[in-house]
Amino acid sequence: MPASFRKRSEAFDCVGEAIAASTGTQAEAIVAERVPGMDARVGCWVRNCLSPDECRAIIIAAEAHGFEQRQFEGSDRDSASSCACSDKLASAIFERLQPYVAERTTFDGGSALLLCDAARALAHLDSLPRNAPARLRNANANATPSTTLHWGTLAGCNVSVRVERYQPGQHLKLHRDGCVIVPGTTDTYTVFAVLVYLNEEYACGATRFAIDHATQPAPTDDEQAHDNDDENTLPRELYRFLDLRGQAGDALVFRHEFLHTGGLVEDAIKYVLRLDLAYRYQREAPQQSTATTTATVDS
Repeated sequence: MPASFRKRSEAFDCVGEAIAASTGTQAEAIVAERVPGMDARVGCWVRNCLSPDECRAIIIAAEAHGFEQRQFEGSDRDSASSCACSDKLASAIFERLQPYVAERTTFDGGSALLLCDAARALAHLDSLPRNAPARLRNANANATPSTTLHWGTLAGCNVSVRVERYQPGQHLKLHRDGCVIVPGTTDTYTVFAVLVYLNEEYACGATRFAIDHATQPAPTDDEQAHDNDDENTLPRELYRFLDLRGQAGDALVFRHEFLHTGGLVEDAIKYVLRLDLAYRYQREAPQQSTATTTATVDS
């Protein structure tokens, strides 16, 4: 875990305490929804997870804590992150989310998946947590799906929190999120990302999920030469994308395996809060399982 995630933040903790104190009032406005074009096992919306005032307070706390420029591309086109350890903010957000997310789920479905892979990859998923330690892998070396199922029971939000800031001209490269073990535990792993939109006053910058491979023709030599000469040109898209954008306070919950990108922001500044839902590992006989892999959402 990066050192920045181990650093406690009084600013984030104070906001977490305030959110926890007002959960009863805000809970009345929260509603879960399906994401059109996305398998319900992949993710869902939890609308109005935070109030506008709570969103502004998190932005102020992040600016006070400080941001560090990402270096994925080695340029200022990457977004910047304000990372910290805040169990108070994580637990306050989890209290809002808990009624709407899966109580039990399966672990990692693949190294990097497209949305079109969801039905195949998740239909009979039965795998150890990604990056599971040797003791778990050795204990299950001779197990088969007919004798053992690997499940996770909802444990909370990881205490590592991050606010991502996108200035005009910045984006976050295509990636899948990493499954990590929760600090201080030996059996609890992250499965779902939680992305809470903190503001709306920016142009473009959608969260983009790769649906499938694009079928556009390859660029001509002249087009490729133009792209190479223009520093403002992004690489031609290899995928078709599902573009999502929440209102301030909306939380998008989705599985780590699925490829996505933070789209290029063209005007103003975009802020999002990033957390993870973590699940405690267990295994059991199939006939004992009543696990669900989907959140409870409105149709």
